[in-house]
Amino acid sequence: MEAYEKKKPPKSRKYIFIKGRKIPLNYLIAGFSVILALILAALLYFWLLTDSDMVRIKKADEAKEGAKEPALAATLTKRYFMDIPHFIVTVVNDTDAANQVAYFKIAMSFELESEDMLLQLAEKMPRIRDSIVNVVTNKKVSEINITKGKLKLKDEIRKFVNSHLQNGQVTEVYFTEFVYQF
Repeated sequence: MEAYEKKKPPKSRKYIFIKGRKIPLNYLIAGFSVILALILAALLYFWLLTDSDMVRIKKADEAKEGAKEPALAATLTKRYFMDIPHFIVTVVNDTDAANQVAYFKIAMSFELESEDMLLQLAEKMPRIRDSIVNVVTNKKVSEINITKGKLKLKDEIRKFVNSHLQNGQVTEVYFTEFVYQF
């Protein structure tokens, strides 16, 4: 009777060939499942971490409102920035007799007193950019090339920009890009 019993055929496995290697499909699915689980765990961790940061920010805001010390209140003030895209300006080159002109590529950010100033600056951006070009083109390379000259240039730009504003002021100018070529 044993000779006449039907033997069950072995289970057929499905394989995938990757770079000439024969890999069972179920191993591949298990590997992707583990990777997906790790990614989801990382996302969940960062989501919970961000949520706890928001709680810390709310507590800091509450502490700011109830702060009795002015030093603590000063460290918790909000800051607003407006980025000014780069532009190229020609400047008189007084350092080299061969080239009369130097080219400056400048980009900057303005630190603002309030969020309301963002719209005000955006409306007056052509005037502000024109003022910046005028301030920079009136300089010589030897004046701008040194750190002291850059600080003076920042201060002049801040004063010119503030002269165009009605409410609030630009508190600081930051150069985010400052490249020159002779």
